[in-house]
Amino acid sequence: MPIKPASIEDANSISMLRTLGITLLEIGERHAVMMVTVDTRHSNYFGGAHGGLLATLIDTASFFPLPLHNPRRESLALWAGMVGVCL
Repeated sequence: MPIKPASIEDANSISMLRTLGITLLEIGERHAVMMVTVDTRHSNYFGGAHGGLLATLIDTASFFPLPLHNPRRESLALWAGMVGVCL
């Protein structure tokens, strides 16, 4: 049975994403764009972004591109970018 593609509204209603402040901005045929502003709730021991936050972003973003809902898909490529501020 095919899975109904998720909408941006569906994604942004996921309680874990809301708790972490993660927002889905765009879903495309071959990509999804998510955003989070890292703050103290996301910090690791050293004060940077916790690896669990990054893993959550990758795990969640990899679900949303439309081809992923095709059971005959053959491959998946992920790209994660991060912008930081140095003080």
